Amino acid sequence: MGYYLMYTHWVQLAWLLGGLALTVRVVDWKNLGQTMRRDLFVWSGACFLGWMTLRSLFAESTFATALPWLGGLTWLVLFVAVVWQAGISPRALESWGLAIGCAAGLAVVVSFVLFYLILPGHVFGERLRNGFVFGGLNPVCAGLGFGFAALWVICIKPDWQGKRAGVLMLSLQIILIAGLLFTRSRGGLLALGTGQAVLLLVRGWRKTWRDWLVLAVAVIAFKAGSPAMNRYAEFQAKSRAGQSLPAPAPMEEMLDRADSGRLNIYQAGIAALPDAKTWLFGIGQWGTDALWKSHIDPQWQSDHLHSAYLATLVQGGLVGLGLLALTMGHGLWRARLLAARGNDTWLALSSFGCTALLFDGQTLTRMNSLPLFEPLLLIFPLVMAASAWAQRKIKTE
Repeated sequence: MGYYLMYTHWVQLAWLLGGLALTVRVVDWKNLGQTMRRDLFVWSGACFLGWMTLRSLFAESTFATALPWLGGLTWLVLFVAVVWQAGISPRALESWGLAIGCAAGLAVVVSFVLFYLILPGHVFGERLRNGFVFGGLNPVCAGLGFGFAALWVICIKPDWQGKRAGVLMLSLQIILIAGLLFTRSRGGLLALGTGQAVLLLVRGWRKTWRDWLVLAVAVIAFKAGSPAMNRYAEFQAKSRAGQSLPAPAPMEEMLDRADSGRLNIYQAGIAALPDAKTWLFGIGQWGTDALWKSHIDPQWQSDHLHSAYLATLVQGGLVGLGLLALTMGHGLWRARLLAARGNDTWLALSSFGCTALLFDGQTLTRMNSLPLFEPLLLIFPLVMAASAWAQRKIKTE
């Protein structure tokens, strides 16, 4: 919930530590340690994190550049341990999707009112930001978060029976999809479609057609309402600034953005691997940004490579990318096995994360990345699936 309602990642860290302080006495730490030490998923993940850290130690960097990464790595390991412990009861944690949906829905509604109706310097239809985080979280990050919450709500909808519960879940679904559309995050929309496609394959058309209908109606309504949004934005601009300011039609703007300079950024990342050695081992994570930024066209300057997988290749080479693929493969395989037994939430959420990080993301080795969303979108559902399967296997032995 901190990803939607807490102002900075430092507040989220305090939230995590506070939760640990309250639950430390009820956690079976001995069993937790024994389970994790003998688990193949944990070992592959540890090898991935270990390699990325070791490779970075040999990069030309200073302690000041390494400290945020090492601190974020420690935080990530702590987060993974907490999520692994929660895997003892995956159904209980799965039901928290309602709380996540409510938190994200509140962020959508409040941000909509703030940026479109109250705050000066903004017009209706501009790319929506999450006003709770940093005073206005980047639209891409906000959109991916809203899409993730929407998919989680879709996953657990069948478990909530009754007319009131049905209305609540449908309302949350509509609000969150609307929030995603107003952020105009194409990656979020693609990831949501991927997650729903996974649910379609697992549950069948009869159980998922309503969710596809909601998504289709939302997109059509967003497209049809574009001219009215433009007219209202022009009215706001005239009344607030005394002049007419251009406001691109939302759906057309999503298409007109093309690749937003990503191809140029990706080419710069590949250019930072000039020989077989760097292709195999990478350039390291700390203090190495200048090696790929020097190849970027000035008009497309970026703080990160906008793809967690490409960043892993550039920073850790084929060795790092292979270890990441091994870890993700283990997690997705276990999520698939859980889905075959009726618990498909974690497979759908993991698929969302896998898709979202194709064209966005900085790193999978620390909690405090620049976008901040990698642990929420991918690491969380993957670890949950891996832990839930491991706990299930232990109980049946």
